[in-house]
Amino acid sequence: MQVSDPYQVEKVIEKVTTDFGKLSCFIANAGMTIPKPLLETSLDEYRAQVAVNLDGVVYCAKYAGLVFQRQGFGNLIITSSISAHIVNAPFDQPV
Repeated sequence: MQVSDPYQVEKVIEKVTTDFGKLSCFIANAGMTIPKPLLETSLDEYRAQVAVNLDGVVYCAKYAGLVFQRQGFGNLIITSSISAHIVNAPFDQPV
């Protein structure tokens, strides 16, 4: 599933819920990096990264949340990368 595509996210969550009868937990764990300095990063690359790392989480939370609301229960777990807190080898993350 491409989490940057809200249609795909919605359809996969619907299929899982239909196939298993419920959705008890959803873990939003997708992420990507562009291992080069910002000044060398194209706007298309930047947009792709934001689409996965930010928009994808929102789409997953929205569509899983709608199922949880309808069911009256469910757990949403959203993770983030250690790169949010430290510079992460082997990727150099300069500006």
